[in-house]
Amino acid sequence: MQQKKVYCHHCGKELLVSAKAISIGCPHCNQRISVEDLTVSSCHIRACLETCGSIRVAPTGILQGRVRSRNLQVEGQLRGNVTADDKVSLASGASISGDITARSLEVNSGGIINGFCRIEP
Repeated sequence: MQQKKVYCHHCGKELLVSAKAISIGCPHCNQRISVEDLTVSSCHIRACLETCGSIRVAPTGILQGRVRSRNLQVEGQLRGNVTADDKVSLASGASISGDITARSLEVNSGGIINGFCRIEP
């Protein structure tokens, strides 16, 4: 069985989960967490989209709301504050309107950020 490593958003503990898992209960803090990788390819409005996996906003995707994930790849539009445990990538022609907190930030030529960026270890 293939496994992947994720970190709980609530307590920060490392977990090994099945690569096919969608959500689990953290054995350390007993909170329910989503661990699936998500792709947004149309208009998606939420108060908060949170996963311990990765989120990809496709070129046709529009995501509005607060986002928290391990990695975030934006090729379309995102309106909301972002917290990524690892990396945020912005493709050419993509845009983020909101504040970004991440370990690393990659912005390709033509990518637009309208907000503050905080890069921290």
